[in-house]
Amino acid sequence: MAIPQLKLAGVFLRSNLTAVKIIAVLLLIAALFFGGFYYGQRFADGEHAKARHAELVEKQKALDAEIVRRNELQAELNTLSQTFETFKQTIKPEVVYVTRRVIEEIEKPVYTQCVVPPSGVLLHNETVDRLNAARRDRS
Repeated sequence: MAIPQLKLAGVFLRSNLTAVKIIAVLLLIAALFFGGFYYGQRFADGEHAKARHAELVEKQKALDAEIVRRNELQAELNTLSQTFETFKQTIKPEVVYVTRRVIEEIEKPVYTQCVVPPSGVLLHNETVDRLNAARRDRS
């Protein structure tokens, strides 16, 4: 009876070692997969950071050029403003009296040919009556 138990124990022990080896290989594969994934992410992030940094450097150069251009424009405007202020101080107002007379008077035109047809008068009167009735109803 002892011999079958040893065989049974050997099969059990052999199957445990095989299972341990399979688990170890799977863990190694998982570690390699996740390690590669992590390295790939870090590498991609590094490349992305380099590209982003180059883009930010270009934007900063453009902003610096814009600041220089605006400073030059501001200096030009300051010079122009000072020139205008000195010119404005030299101007003296002159009073000019106007002594012209009206030669011809224009009258407002009188429209004599503006005729409202009877249907228009009727429409106008109906609208006025309706609005007056609505005003009386509110009061």
